[in-house]
Amino acid sequence: MQVYDVIRTPMFTDKSSFHRDFGQTYFFYVHLKASKQDIRKAVEELWDVKVEAVNTSVLRGKKKRRGLNVTQLPKRKKAMVTLREGDVIDVFEL
Repeated sequence: MQVYDVIRTPMFTDKSSFHRDFGQTYFFYVHLKASKQDIRKAVEELWDVKVEAVNTSVLRGKKKRRGLNVTQLPKRKKAMVTLREGDVIDVFEL
């Protein structure tokens, strides 16, 4: 799996901004088949930082309904990446 295929998008939520400000932890949506080692390698190569820990969870796809039509949203996987003290990812610094 290529480095650019592993990380889909960064997560910008209230919870992720709290963790980013106080705990050096960043949240990403990642490829469903990406392992923790793949995520660690991708983050370290893309942003030249040192990763201390990677936690992942799979979010189930929810059913959405509009009138009589019911659709199933796809599953997603999110990764919580903790960096070494002093390292910063520039994508999140706005």
